[in-house]
Amino acid sequence: MWKKIFSLFIIFFILRIIISCSCKYPNIEFQYSNIEITNLNNSGGKYTKTEDNIMKKGAVAFEVFIYGEYENYTQSNIISQFDFNEAKAFESDCIQNYTPNDYISNIYIKSLYNIKESAIANTIVTDLFRCNIQKDSYGSTTFSYMSIDDLISLYKKKNSIPTNGIKINLFCTEKIDNNITKFEIEVVFNSGLILTSTTNLITLE
Repeated sequence: MWKKIFSLFIIFFILRIIISCSCKYPNIEFQYSNIEITNLNNSGGKYTKTEDNIMKKGAVAFEVFIYGEYENYTQSNIISQFDFNEAKAFESDCIQNYTPNDYISNIYIKSLYNIKESAIANTIVTDLFRCNIQKDSYGSTTFSYMSIDDLISLYKKKNSIPTNGIKINLFCTEKIDNNITKFEIEVVFNSGLILTSTTNLITLE
C-alpha cells in the first residue's frame, strides 16, 4: 500500500517538473521607441565601443541601438507554478523571444560635413556604409558585412528576435577627406514611425 502511494507520489512529482519546466513563454510584443548611437573604435583588428570622439579617416564606425519598451513578464504570469523551489533552476532553459509591432523599412544616413567632392554636406550617404548585426540582436553568430538594404530585407523576414531591440554596427567604406565629420541617422518603420539621432562630432586623424 505504502509502496503504491510512494510510487504515485514520485510519478506526480516528475510530471509536475516536466510541466513546469516546459517552455511556455509567449513572444513579448514591443514598440520601437528609442535610438542610441555609440562610437566604435575600428582602427585595430577588432572593433570595440569607445567614448573617444577621435577616429581614423579610414575607420569611421558606429553602433546603432534601436529598441523599445515592453511589459515585464515573469514566470508566474506565464507558466504554472509548483511549490518546489528547485524547479527555478530550469527557468534559464526557456528562451524568451520578442516580437516588434513594426519592422524597419528604410535607414538613411546623412553626412553633416563633406566626406569628399562627390559626397558633400547634408547629402544622403547610406551607400557609403556597410553593416553587420550583433549576436544578441539575431540569436546567432554575427553576420558578415552586408549592405543596409540586405539588412532591412533580413529583418522583414523575422517574426521574432531574442531581445527588445536591434544593435547594428555601421562602417564607413570611404576614407573621409575632412578633419571632422558628423552624421544624422534616420530609421523609418513600416508604420510611419521615424526615429532619428545624430552621432557626436568626430575629429579625424
